[in-house]
Amino acid sequence: MADRDDARALVDDFENSARTGMWTGIRKADIVEGLRERISNSSLVYQAGSPLCGPAVFTYELATDDPVAYAKAVIDLFTGGPAVIGTLLLKPKTDLIFNPFTGGVDPADWVMMASLRDSSNWFFDMESVDDYVGAATIPSTMASWLQTVGFSKVINQTNLWYAKDSSSLMRASSYLTQEYRVLLFINSAMVHAKTQTNLSWRRIIGSCCLRQLRSTVQG
Repeated sequence: MADRDDARALVDDFENSARTGMWTGIRKADIVEGLRERISNSSLVYQAGSPLCGPAVFTYELATDDPVAYAKAVIDLFTGGPAVIGTLLLKPKTDLIFNPFTGGVDPADWVMMASLRDSSNWFFDMESVDDYVGAATIPSTMASWLQTVGFSKVINQTNLWYAKDSSSLMRASSYLTQEYRVLLFINSAMVHAKTQTNLSWRRIIGSCCLRQLRSTVQG
């Protein structure tokens, strides 16, 4: 609870400060509101219609385990500076910051998730909500992000090209009993009865299992 109270205090200080945002089309009030909601309930983190599912998972885990680091990162990014979480440097390119925000994703989620993805891209830029090429995240990148911010043990057992079988699900379930968190790399159609038989090249069963953060990361 103390971490959440500290995160709320950080947002209050930002709201009452003279610091302003640099992102075109995003208001400071929207960031403040979005942060407060997610500090209270991290499950509100959502990529909506964007392809930023990987960054959304990362953001959710960070907001859950270390709301102070999460709030500080979003505020630092929104005001035009880089953000540091553990040893992970987030420094989005200016074409992302100054590209007009078109909505479709909560502004607080967009600043964090798009910055994370854009900072990791070495060739493709992340510029808009519907930028599918620049937004793609492969499992090895996700594992690297989690390790960099301080998760004590990350096990990546995904496969980009071949579908796995029920033994993968059983293995993922066993990690839950060992107090790991399990992130599934699957097509979301698999969790809905009406779409489970739909064909897709992304019908992959895998898992990225991780231990909880050991302590507050400094940023």
